[in-house]
Amino acid sequence: MKTKNQRRILGLSLSALLSLNVLTAKAEQASSSIQIYAGLEPVMTFECTAINFGVYQVARGDRGISEPTRASLSKANASSQAAIAFTKGNNNKIALSNKPEYGQPQAGTCTVRSSQVRNGSLYITRDPVDSTAMAFSEGSNPFASGLALAKTKANGIEGYATVPTTVTTNSDGDGVFTIVGELDIPNNLTADNYGSYKAPALTITVSETQP
Repeated sequence: MKTKNQRRILGLSLSALLSLNVLTAKAEQASSSIQIYAGLEPVMTFECTAINFGVYQVARGDRGISEPTRASLSKANASSQAAIAFTKGNNNKIALSNKPEYGQPQAGTCTVRSSQVRNGSLYITRDPVDSTAMAFSEGSNPFASGLALAKTKANGIEGYATVPTTVTTNSDGDGVFTIVGELDIPNNLTADNYGSYKAPALTITVSETQP
């Protein structure tokens, strides 16, 4: 029969053994891996170059015409160089300047990239609308050299831009179209009418849905 002292010693031994097991047990750990994702999607971009009707050599005063002379700009080749033809009125005493510093007339070129429409058509709108004449004002000089700003606007100088209604896209959603137009050159120019002109900017919009 165990004595009280024996029971006390046995209890102390069990307590010490349990404490030793707690102190020597290893801490648990677990691992897992996660995947990390990101994506890049193209956004549609759109930009257009300017229309340049060129510089015209025009006689001063009355040229003996009853209506403005119309110069029509059309695309001549893939680089947007344009061809000019006089299509309305009398082109008496007027000619397109061939000075190299002025460069050549240029059609406007609009480029859309990364549309969601692949091998399809995008819709084109413009503001103001096609039937609206662009009233030029004196000012701005896109020419390399040799042409000052017009001091006084020539009465009746106007332009018209011809914009297509759709553009075809390729398999990447890219498309290109050209904007051409017409320039009306009035009669009875004065010395202050000669120089550089510009018209208000057109707003060209391309859309994946029909307006």
